[in-house]
Amino acid sequence: MSNAASRVTVTLRHRGEPITVAKPGSTIAIEVEVQHKHPDPLHYRWTSDSAGLVAADAPSVTMTLPSTPFAPHVFVEISNGKGGFLDLAITIPVETPASQPPGPFLKIMGDNANLFSILNDNAGL
Repeated sequence: MSNAASRVTVTLRHRGEPITVAKPGSTIAIEVEVQHKHPDPLHYRWTSDSAGLVAADAPSVTMTLPSTPFAPHVFVEISNGKGGFLDLAITIPVETPASQPPGPFLKIMGDNANLFSILNDNAGL
């Protein structure tokens, strides 16, 4: 944007509250704050590798996340209209289900004494 380094802060929000991880299917706000030395207005071009982004020429946009635990990528190009620009790639951290213990290999679905007897007669499994 200029020879002086700009400072960029990205904040994710859900219902106005800052978050560090989003829930699948939720709608979040993605906010970018740029501190720069020049008074020129900034322009924002938002894109994503996932549907649900409501792009705008604004420092904040909303996105409805997929209902699966997929971490979408959001890209924003910030420009000052005079040749200066900054490209950001943002990965939205998404909650994943807690690890489930593996289920039993064999699950008996009823109380069938004959089946139980046959398994035991053949030394079990």
